[in-house]
Amino acid sequence: IFKDNFVHGDLHPGNMLVRKDYDSNPSPLLIILDCGITTKLTQKDLKDLSDTFKAIILKQGKVVADLFLERSFNKCPNPQLFKQEMEALVMKLRGEKLTLRNTQVGALMNDVFSLMIRHKVRVESQFSSVVLAIAVLEGVGRSLDPDMDLITIARPYVIKEMAREMFDSDKDFLEHFMEDGSLFSPFN
Repeated sequence: IFKDNFVHGDLHPGNMLVRKDYDSNPSPLLIILDCGITTKLTQKDLKDLSDTFKAIILKQGKVVADLFLERSFNKCPNPQLFKQEMEALVMKLRGEKLTLRNTQVGALMNDVFSLMIRHKVRVESQFSSVVLAIAVLEGVGRSLDPDMDLITIARPYVIKEMAREMFDSDKDFLEHFMEDGSLFSPFN
């Protein structure tokens, strides 16, 4: 999603092939099949998703709630309570290493959507589609690598977006930090 802005809504093992051509490319190539349920996010939707993940990575549950309130149609009767409950959910989520072994992504998404429904906060359908696509991938990810840390995987893409926003006018400066990794150290 963050790298290629590609969302496949039905990515299960039957829709994926892995090809490894040892002669020309040592890295495996992922081949995606049945692209009938795919989408590409608008730049605004991609930014909203990136901002949300950034706030989760930084353990800022109230910022997540603010983003949902600011960027959605809502009739939230008690925004303060919504922020408190979202903060508690993010802290619970980030209280331990976020791996597929110890996190039920589907249940987590259910908690988030239940919280939003209870507080009458509606997000764009594109955002919901991405979240559902991520939940579909849970089983595939768990079978491939149950100990994969989801935050560690998402962090470089989110931080790269943050760096682009901060240093867009100085591309050489940005590229230097992206290559040597020092930009990532405060977020470990």
